[in-house]
Amino acid sequence: MIRRKKFIFIILSSALLISGCGKNESGNTQNYMQIEEEGSKRVNESIQEEERNEEVNELIQEEDGDEGFDELDWKEDGDGGFRELTQEEMDVFTQFIRGMDAYGFVLSEYTGPTEVDLGEVFYSGAGVQKTMSEEEIAAYLATCNQEELYTDCVKITRSDVEKLLEERLGISLADANDEKIGLYIPEFDAYYHECGDTNYVEFSCVGGLVNGDVYTLEFKSDMDWSYIYSDVQTILEKTESGYRFIANQSLAIP
Repeated sequence: MIRRKKFIFIILSSALLISGCGKNESGNTQNYMQIEEEGSKRVNESIQEEERNEEVNELIQEEDGDEGFDELDWKEDGDGGFRELTQEEMDVFTQFIRGMDAYGFVLSEYTGPTEVDLGEVFYSGAGVQKTMSEEEIAAYLATCNQEELYTDCVKITRSDVEKLLEERLGISLADANDEKIGLYIPEFDAYYHECGDTNYVEFSCVGGLVNGDVYTLEFKSDMDWSYIYSDVQTILEKTESGYRFIANQSLAIP
């Protein structure tokens, strides 16, 4: 179960104002001494404030215990209040995350859309793969300097990549790193890569909180061999076209 944290924000702001010095030597000395005393006083105040911050952090850590959910929990502090997901909602998100166009977004950690590993997202085609023509196969092999295809080869058009990135991340291809998607062949305006069957992971939603259109969810892998991202905390935002991924964090024990 995800437990909401209490956050304490302490804003430390200080400015050292240095007055203009007098024209004579004694005036300079007096001003410098005054500046040094003020600077020393402010340094001491800053140290004391830092110590208080450390004490606050220790109290927060004691309250949180071993429950984790650290970096992404701030997303839970929004307007409108919180409630736990119903079983019906968890079932809906289970079906959603098992979709070919969704599961790949929880196979990497990120706190922003441009950090998503697109290689994981599009490895198995993301549900938009197309059939390659003989001409495309020949062009791919020639570009890769290969004699034949050693595994299945996935083709994904640039337009389909753009559409999925907009729907699931709210960004365009120009904002993303497309190198991991595959080999881009301009002649066909598409990406190509060979792949196996080791990418798909079936997840189930086992809990979460909802606040307005923002969902903080916990997904658990239903596959025994998937040990790296067996448990993840994912933040989704409901949009007119579906759900947009905001952040994802692995909860697996290092």
